[in-house]
Amino acid sequence: MKSVAILALFLGVPATAHAATLVSFTGNTNGVLATGSASISLNAGGNVITGTLTNTSPNDARITGFAFDIGPGNLAGFTGSPNPITTPAGVNFSFEDGDLGTVPQFSAVELDFGYLTGANFSGGSPNDGLDNAQTLGFMITGSFAGLTEEQIASDLFVRFQRVGPNGELSDVATPGSPGTPTPFGQTPEPASMLLLGSGLVYLAGRRFKSTKV
Repeated sequence: MKSVAILALFLGVPATAHAATLVSFTGNTNGVLATGSASISLNAGGNVITGTLTNTSPNDARITGFAFDIGPGNLAGFTGSPNPITTPAGVNFSFEDGDLGTVPQFSAVELDFGYLTGANFSGGSPNDGLDNAQTLGFMITGSFAGLTEEQIASDLFVRFQRVGPNGELSDVATPGSPGTPTPFGQTPEPASMLLLGSGLVYLAGRRFKSTKV
């Protein structure tokens, strides 16, 4: 019982300090020519996500839109802040809640909300997009009831334009393997896994010492 109490204490204390879910994404068609990373945090009330998006692509690839498909059908009732996103200098992303258009390469995807630099997700303006090595921040309010942070992060879709050394390509990127959105619930939070592993190692060590004595 004492060991169980120690494990609960060991795992419980750091768990109160919540860490954001971090994901990386890779182009469906052109792979490493369209890459980036995102950080997503869901508040305790389940109605606000805050995040960052970073373009890690080589050459001059620009992110011209990013959006989420968090459930079946076209979910509505979401608002984004800031709107538009104008930081870093040179970007201009406007929030859209509703029909964002289709997602090339993923015909079954129905985007619920997101930020665009053009009329829809399929297009966009590279001149208003996020350049390589740039990061933007955003906050989206709405009902995320029943969803975990990992599920929301795994349903991110990112649109790239001006991809490749000559800038003639375009792409869509998602977290996980190229071309495959991560299934719901399949992205364990690194901090939680580390804590669990450390706790089990600690208990195993105590049991070994007790047996030796």
